[in-house]
Amino acid sequence: MAIKALLLDLGNVLTKFGLRTLVFERIVLRFGGNPALVATLFGNEPGEARYWQLDTGKMSHEELYRRIVVGTGIRAGALPYERFCALYVTHLQLIESMLPIVRKLQDRFKLVVVSNGDFGSRYVVDRLETDHGIEFAESFVSSEIGVKKPGMLAVVKGVMWQSHQIAPHECLFIDDIPEYAKAAEDLGMKAFVHNATIETTPGIFEAKLHDHDIFLT
Repeated sequence: MAIKALLLDLGNVLTKFGLRTLVFERIVLRFGGNPALVATLFGNEPGEARYWQLDTGKMSHEELYRRIVVGTGIRAGALPYERFCALYVTHLQLIESMLPIVRKLQDRFKLVVVSNGDFGSRYVVDRLETDHGIEFAESFVSSEIGVKKPGMLAVVKGVMWQSHQIAPHECLFIDDIPEYAKAAEDLGMKAFVHNATIETTPGIFEAKLHDHDIFLT
């Protein structure tokens, strides 16, 4: 059965991103707070795992802002909420080499975003649609749905069938995390792993598409 929908991760597939602790530390330093306190504000898990509440919608954008400003001692009024949000999302940078390929694919397939992430993921989707002419049939962001991958993939599977009559075997899922690709396959989807920040030649991505009988020319 032919592929009808391409399910795309954002991070390392369509966007580069910075480690959030480091991003917050830079912002805090700029506005006179103590950057050493950032790592204490979001739990004891290592690395990005400490931001589980943010990535599942348990922590709002406003609460994130409050924790950063109050928790690091930034002077009241020095960093307005809107400026914080604007500075924060700039750590998400589009991978320009992927955009022409995705624009070609949207003429033949439904494109769907499947992203673990906070409100920055929605910012990326908005940029792709507003500034780069890429249209998504659906966009699933974990902070909006309340569950991260791999569990989020079951939600995606249901919506693709109920709203688009596209079965799992008609979906090709592309992610940089092997665990998530395997979870998609367990749900009956086709999948492959791709990290566009490492495999930087567009031809590598095109070859993987070819392996699933998707040809750009």
